[in-house]
Amino acid sequence: MGKIYQKMYLRNKNLPKGVLGGFIRTAISDSFYFRPPAIKRAGFTLIELLVVVLIIGILAAVALPQYQTTVLKSRFMSFMPTVRALINAQEVYYMANGQYAFDMGQLDVQIPADCHARLDTSVPNETLCGTDWLLDNTGGANRVAQGYMKVSYCPGENASGSNSCPQAADAVLYFYYARHAEKPGQFECVARNKQGTLLCNTFEGIF
Repeated sequence: MGKIYQKMYLRNKNLPKGVLGGFIRTAISDSFYFRPPAIKRAGFTLIELLVVVLIIGILAAVALPQYQTTVLKSRFMSFMPTVRALINAQEVYYMANGQYAFDMGQLDVQIPADCHARLDTSVPNETLCGTDWLLDNTGGANRVAQGYMKVSYCPGENASGSNSCPQAADAVLYFYYARHAEKPGQFECVARNKQGTLLCNTFEGIF
C-alpha cells in the first residue's frame, strides 16, 4: 500500500505547475486519450417541420382572401372606364332629349372591341363585355330607361355568347344616374354569394 501512495505522490509531484504547466499537461493527456468528435445534428425534427407547416397554413389562410379581393378590384377597375363612359354618355343624352336612352346603341360613345350587344336583339339595352360583365340599362316593358346602369359580374358566363349572366351573377352593381328620382349619383353593390361579397368589399371607400 505504501508503494502505491509513493507512486501517486511522485506522479503528482512531477506534473508541471502554473498556466504553462496546465497547458502542457492538457496537451499530453489529449495526445494519449482519444476523445470522440461532437456529433452534429443534421436536418430538422418532425416537430420543427410541423410548426413550419402550421405557420405557412396560417399565413395562407390570412393572405388568400386579401389576394382574391385585390385581384377582383384590379379586374373591375380596368373595366370601370367603360362603365363611366356609358354613364357620361347617358347624361349627355338626357340633356339633349330629356330622358335616358333605352338602346345603348343610341349613345355617342365608343366602347371597347370586346363589348357587344347580346345575341337577343329584343334587349338592346344589354351589352356583354369580355367574359365576365353584363351592362344593363334596365329598360322596362315600356322600353324606357329606369335611371341607372346595372352591371352584373358573372365570371366566364359570356365566353360562349350565352345569355345566362343575369342568373349566374356573383354580384350586381347599380350606378344611379344624376337625375335618378330617389338615389341621384349613388352606387350600390348587391352580393349573391361569397365571391360577390369579396367584390362588393373592394368598393368600400371608392364609391
